[in-house]
Amino acid sequence: MKLQNITKKEEGVYNVSSLPCPDCKGVLTLEIGGYNLFRYNQGALISEVLGEFSADQRERFVSGYCGDCWKKIFG
Repeated sequence: MKLQNITKKEEGVYNVSSLPCPDCKGVLTLEIGGYNLFRYNQGALISEVLGEFSADQRERFVSGYCGDCWKKIFG
């Protein structure tokens, strides 16, 4: 997966969104710093760039599934 809809909120702060969850179609938007966005654009893994966020939030950008749908589908 990848970061979508990258918008500058203020100097050094960006909003990034996930793709819609394949099951519920919800979208997650997070605020990240410019350094992490730079690292992502240089090839860093989503799990590294979003390290400060919860496992459910990181998984959203890796597999596309939100936490609730992941649990419903995969147990």
